[in-house]
Amino acid sequence: GSWCKSGWDCYFESVGSCTEGSVWEPYTVDVREDIQFDYREYLYKLDTSSERAVYFSNVDGPWLQTLNSDKYKNFIPEQFKHRGLLWWRSQLSRYLFRPRLYVASYIERARESVGIHNGMVGLHVRHGDKSWDVAHQDSFMGGISRYVQKAESLCRPGICRGSPKFFLSTDDYAVIEEVQRAKVDATWDNSEARYNGTHVYSPMGVSEKRWPGYPGNDPHVNTLRYALDSIKSILLLADCQVFVGTATSCFSRLVYQLRVANKKSPPSIGSEWTVDSDPRYPDQPGWFADP
Repeated sequence: GSWCKSGWDCYFESVGSCTEGSVWEPYTVDVREDIQFDYREYLYKLDTSSERAVYFSNVDGPWLQTLNSDKYKNFIPEQFKHRGLLWWRSQLSRYLFRPRLYVASYIERARESVGIHNGMVGLHVRHGDKSWDVAHQDSFMGGISRYVQKAESLCRPGICRGSPKFFLSTDDYAVIEEVQRAKVDATWDNSEARYNGTHVYSPMGVSEKRWPGYPGNDPHVNTLRYALDSIKSILLLADCQVFVGTATSCFSRLVYQLRVANKKSPPSIGSEWTVDSDPRYPDQPGWFADP
C-alpha cells in the first residue's frame, strides 16, 4: 500500500476539488524535511520517509469538533427535514462511499469467491479495540448466539427465505472457530487477515499489547489489503437481506446507514438490528447517528 499516498481518493471517487492534504494543511507544520508534526497535538506525528505514523494523539481532531457544534451537528437541508437526520446522514454516507473501479472489482471477486447473495443475513462481530473499550462503553463482547438469535427474530416470513444463511464479518478468528463449533450455516472470507488482540488501541504507556495502536500503524501490515478488506466487508454487509451488528461500532453504524440509503433497512435509531445499546446516549433506545 505504499504507492497509495492520496488517502481517501485512493479508494473512493473524489468528493470535490480539495485534496486530503489541503484539508489538514492548516493544522500541521513541517518540523524537518522527513517529519510532519501536528502542532496543535490533535492528530499525528508522521515519518514521511517510511510512510508510517510515529504516534497518534487525539484522533478526533478539529474537524470533528467543528461538526459537533450546534451549527452542524443536526443540520438537514430544509427540503429534507421531514425525512429526518438519520435519512440525511445515510444519503451523505452513500455519496461518500463510492468505491473506485479497482476497489469495486476487488469486492465483486470476493462476493463471488465467498458465495455472497442478496438473501443472506450479515453479521458483524466486532472485537479488536472494542475489547479495551468494553470497560468504558459496555460494548457487547459475548458469543455468536446473541447475534444469531437477533437475526432469527428479524427473519420473519416474507423477509428471509427458509433458514437463514449468514455472511460473517469479524476481526477475531475465535469467532469463526465458535461458528464452526456451533455448526452455524455461515460463510466468510478465508483470505482476510484478522488482527484481534494484536493491535489493540490504548493510550501510550497504558497497554502492554504488542503494538499500542491500530494495525494500519504497523509497517508489517499490508495497509492496502487491510483497507480493501474493510471496505469490502462494509459493502457486502450493506447488501445483505438482514444485518445484525453493535451500536458501539462505527463500522456497524456505517453499514446500517448505507442500508438505510439503499432502502434495505428502515431509518430507525431503535435497537432492532443491534445486540447492544450505546451507553453514551442513555436517552436513546438503541443508538445515535454520530456525525
